[in-house]
Amino acid sequence: MSETPAWHKTTLAPPSTATYPLPPPPPDLQQQVRHALTEDIGSGDVTAQLIPEHRQATAHLRLREPAVLCGQAWANAVFAAVDPNLSVHWLCAEGDWLEADCTVLELHGNARSILTAERSAINFLQTLSGTATTTRRWASHLASTSTQLLDTRKTIPGLRTAQKYAVAVGGGKNHRQGLFDAFLIKENHIIAAGSLRAAITAAQEPESDLLRIAQTGVDFISVGALTKNLQSIDFSLRFSLR
Repeated sequence: MSETPAWHKTTLAPPSTATYPLPPPPPDLQQQVRHALTEDIGSGDVTAQLIPEHRQATAHLRLREPAVLCGQAWANAVFAAVDPNLSVHWLCAEGDWLEADCTVLELHGNARSILTAERSAINFLQTLSGTATTTRRWASHLASTSTQLLDTRKTIPGLRTAQKYAVAVGGGKNHRQGLFDAFLIKENHIIAAGSLRAAITAAQEPESDLLRIAQTGVDFISVGALTKNLQSIDFSLRFSLR
C-alpha cells in the first residue's frame, strides 16, 4: 500500500480488542533464544560483574504504549537459560490487548541474572509484540468482511517462525513458511517460465482465480508490512534491590 492507514498507527487502539486462538510456539524457539543469548552475552556480561554476586532484586516490566502482548514463551526461555532460579510472574496473558503504562511482568531473583537476561528477553517481546499489534489492527479492520489476512516471507532473518507465530496471535493467517511448502507465482516466475499458463502447468495447480477480484471482495490479502515494516513496541524494565 502506498500510505499507512490511520487505524494502523500505534497511537490509535484497534477497532476491536478481540483475542484469537494461540498457536503453539515454533519448534526452533530454543534455537532462536540460544542464538540471541550468544550474540548478546558472548563470553560474559562484564558490566553485571560489577554487582555483588549474591545481590537479590525485583524488577517490573512495563508496557509504554498500547499493544498486543506477544513473546512470553521466548522471554521465559531467555530467563530460564540465563538463570533457572529466577521467579517469573506474568501479570497479563499472551495475546491480550493492553493499554500504555501496564505492568506485564514481575521478576525476582539474582540481580546479575536479571540484568544479563533483560535485553534479549525484551528484544523478543518488543519485536513479536510489534508484529502482533500491527496484525491485530489490520485484522480488526477486516473483521466485518470475509477476507483473510495473510502474511508473507518478508521476515527478519532467523525469526521467520517467531514472526509468523506473532501474526497468528494478532489474528492473521500464515501463508507459507518458505519456498518449499506452497506455490506462489509472481511476475518473475511468469517471465522465467515463458507464460502464466506454463507456470501454472508446472505447478500442477489451477490458479485461474489468482487475478480475479470478486464483486463481493477478495478472499485474501497478503501483506508484507505485517512482518517487514516492523515498529517495535516500547517496554521498560524497572529495578529495585531486596
